[in-house]
Formats: sequence, C-alpha cells, structure tokens
Amino acid sequence: LAQVQRLGSPLAAAQRFASYYSTHGRRPTAARWGCLMQAPFDVRALQQGLLRCCLPSHLDLNSQHRAIFVLAAHAPDDEASRFGASDDEGPYSAVWSLVAQLADLPAARLGWGGGCGGGRSKGGLCTQSFLHAVRGSARAGSDGSLSCADLLQAMHRVVAENGYPEAVMSLRSSVDVRRKGPASLVSTALPTASECQSPPRALLVGICYKGVPSWELEGAWNDVHDMEAWLLTRLQWPASSLRTLTDEPNGRDRPCRSTLLECLDWLFDDSDGETQPWDCCAGSGGSCRLLHFCGHGDRGQLFPLDWQREGPIEDAQLAQLVAARLPRGDTFTCVLDCCESSSLFRGLAFQVQRCE
Repeated sequence: LAQVQRLGSPLAAAQRFASYYSTHGRRPTAARWGCLMQAPFDVRALQQGLLRCCLPSHLDLNSQHRAIFVLAAHAPDDEASRFGASDDEGPYSAVWSLVAQLADLPAARLGWGGGCGGGRSKGGLCTQSFLHAVRGSARAGSDGSLSCADLLQAMHRVVAENGYPEAVMSLRSSVDVRRKGPASLVSTALPTASECQSPPRALLVGICYKGVPSWELEGAWNDVHDMEAWLLTRLQWPASSLRTLTDEPNGRDRPCRSTLLECLDWLFDDSDGETQPWDCCAGSGGSCRLLHFCGHGDRGQLFPLDWQREGPIEDAQLAQLVAARLPRGDTFTCVLDCCESSSLFRGLAFQVQRCE
C-alpha cells in the first residue's frame, strides 16, 4: 500500500513488483516487500488485489476525459417464463429460451443465417438486433448521424416486429446521450478506423458451452463472427486490432478465465502511445476499445468457459480495470449478449432504456 501511494496507482505498483521479481530472479525479500513472503508470488493476483483494495469500482468511470458506453438487452422475467423452462434445465435456460426463439426467426427478414455448429439460425438478442439496426442505417445513408437513442429504438423495433415487444434495450454511459451533440452518436461509441488517432482494439468473446447440456447456447459463435465482419468491413478496423475467443472445436484461443484476463490486459494496453485529451462533447476522438461478450451471465458476473473451476469474472473487476487502464482520450464500448447484462457497470452516471 505504501508503494501504491508513492507510485500513484495500483497498476504502477504491480508493475514495480514484477520488475523487481524478474530482475532478481526470485521472490522479493521479506525485508523489501513484507507480506509477499506469506504466499506464492503472483503478479496478476497482486495487481487485482491492489485494484480491489485501492480503487472503488465507480472511481473515474465518469471522467470527462473518456467516454464509456455499455449496450445490453434482456427479456423481463414474465416474458421468459412464457417459454416454461424448468429449474432442472439450468439457471439461465428460461431467458435463453427466448433467445432460441429469436434465433429461429426467418433469415430472410433479419439476415440471420447459419447456425452454432448445427445449421440453426442464429443470434443473440443484443448483437443481432444491433447489427440489423446499424446496417439498416447504413443502407439509408444515415449511419454517421445515427444517435444512441435512435439505435435503441431501431433495435427494439426489430425484436418487437418479430413478436417480442417486452424485450428491453438499455445503454449505460458516462456521458448523457440524450443531449444532442457528438457524444450522443453511435459513431462516437464505435468510430471508424480513420476517426481514431491510434488503432482501435476489440476483444470478441463467444461461448456456447458445448458438452454442458443445461448451459449450451446456440448462436454465440455466430454473433462474434458477425460482429468481427462488421468491424472489418464497415468500420475498417484492422484485423490486427481484433482478438476473438470462442469454444469452437477449431478455435485457436479458448475463452478460459486466464485467457480472458490476459486479453483484457491487451485490450487496455497503451503501448501505442499517449493520446490527446478528448473533449467528448466536442467530438474529437482518441481511440476505441470494444468488449463484445456473448455467453452466460448472472447479476454482476460473466461466466468464462471454465467458470466452474476458476470462477466468474466480476463486474467490480471489470469496472476497476476500465477505470484504471482506459487511456485518457479513449472510448470504451461494451456490447453484452448475456443474462442480467444490464446489471453490469452500474457505476456509470447515465442510463437510457427502450421498451414497449
């Protein structure tokens, strides 16, 4: 804690510990680092522990020098219960049965083709309605002026027209998107590559939990691949700026908890250099960091592939990471396709919802 106070941040202190350890090739001595002798030296555990102890989850999420947007969609409990999922089918099958119904909508209407390993039509409620809305705006030639409020309305219209008007679209943010101006535009939350002062980055995670019958999902893989294609073609983000984690049989990187945390470190790495301070209301931009998660979630938790052994990723951990690591002048956008997605990042100052 003394090192945190002297160096100014938990991250700097953790990096200092790591530097000392690698230089001396052994665990830091008790005289120098005291309590570290009480347990095996683990830089990641130390960093997360320092963040948890020293940085409240709400701290700096609403900084005027950065913008944060969290897009989510969910079905109310009464809507999910219409599909009659029983308790022995898994803790989240009720809500995901609604998504399964959406996944079987005619592909010709929504452009949702293919399947999650088995040829079924695809899609998560949030991802597919989002992509349908932004593609429709692009075809109309108004994608550059599409507001976040209009996006939520268009997303809700997609699912409502297909029989699910009770679905709720929500956007949490650190800026008031209800006010007209650059900060209210979708192009601020997800800019093109040419609008970024440094290369954007995206971490796309799709988990179908195959082999666990009560947890298996249809469409998560398709969601991340569709998002990836949209980022590459429409926003012109470079392929080197994207990392995709799926539990597909031929997937290169598995979405285990340790891999997810390593990729989150990469997502917020500032090795591209300092960006200029960003006045989000003036519309000048630095870069963008996107987290897209398609899988299971619970109140304030995201479940990696190995969650039963390693545990979930907590909302507080994500919020602390964003607060500590998002570079000044950058934008962080999060698209969540999981149960209880609207329960994450509650420390953000503003929320807009679109429902029936």
